[in-house]
Amino acid sequence: MKTLVLVRHASAEQYSHNGLDISRSLTDRGKREALFIASVLKEKKIHPDIIITSTAMRAKETAMAFINTFAIDTNQYTEKEALYLASDSVISQIISLLQPQINSAIIICHNPGITDFVNGLFNNISIDNMPPCAVFAIQSKIKSWQDFSFSEKQFSFFEYPKL
Repeated sequence: MKTLVLVRHASAEQYSHNGLDISRSLTDRGKREALFIASVLKEKKIHPDIIITSTAMRAKETAMAFINTFAIDTNQYTEKEALYLASDSVISQIISLLQPQINSAIIICHNPGITDFVNGLFNNISIDNMPPCAVFAIQSKIKSWQDFSFSEKQFSFFEYPKL
């Protein structure tokens, strides 16, 4: 059984110090959201083998809260430039490239791609918008992540700080 946890980055500043979107940091609220959601995942017995994040500052800062909460080793963390404002098809491709020995993965990225990806997973589940620091968890009985796109999936939970 493989577990995939998709996370939208936590609340971020509207503008960065240098004017670049990729450099936007988390607000104080966003830092609290990230720690809260990381603790929720820990309570739900999620034990990630890997955390993969966008290279955007707000996503990396969200990932750091998860890394600290789960005491993740540096070899269990990676940044992917392709996840920065990634489409649903790019997210799917990154999942398909996960190593078979990984049983639980957390992927941190952005809207609208993450909402589009989540909405493509099930016919009977639709989310208008993945709010900041929302998590959507899925399980699938697959041996290889290459099979994830076409596999039967089981919805686990959807959580976000304001829920």
